[in-house]
Formats: sequence, structure tokens, C-alpha cells
Amino acid sequence: VGTRFRVSGHGCRSHQMVLEEVRVLLPDPDRPRYGMRREPFTLLFRPQFSELLSQETYRIRHSDLGAFELFVVPVGPFEDGCRYEAVFN
Repeated sequence: VGTRFRVSGHGCRSHQMVLEEVRVLLPDPDRPRYGMRREPFTLLFRPQFSELLSQETYRIRHSDLGAFELFVVPVGPFEDGCRYEAVFN
């Protein structure tokens, strides 16, 4: 939380986002579990730009984690604009 990520892809310029929140989700008790049990969670990013990005898979870069693909969805509105959420389940 508080670290910076760069997002790019699908014709958009490279932009910076800050990881604002990590939230653990309650697992669905009716969902069958296969293999290793994982806790579902979400990442909430605060953009450092005003351009609205669509719900897509983007190339994400982080100074320690490297580069990876991540599906993000715009959520909000918040008082100071939208956020972008990635869900892991």
C-alpha cells in the first residue's frame, strides 16, 4: 500500500497509479475448492491522471515486482475521482 505502479497498453499513454488499499474478501462457502486454498482479495488503485481507462487488461510495472498483465475495472465515483480495482479469487 502506498507504492507506485505504471499502467500502459491498448493505445493509452503510460500513467502512474498508487496502490491505495488491499482488502481480503470472504470466501464463498458454496464454491468448491480445488488444490491449494487461497484467500480472495482486491487491490484498489488511485490514479495519478485524469484520463478514464476502460475495463481492460493492462501492462503494469512496479520497481520491485517487475512487469505483469493485470485486468482492472474502473470503480467509483469517489469524492476525488474514480479508482481502479483488480480482483483475485
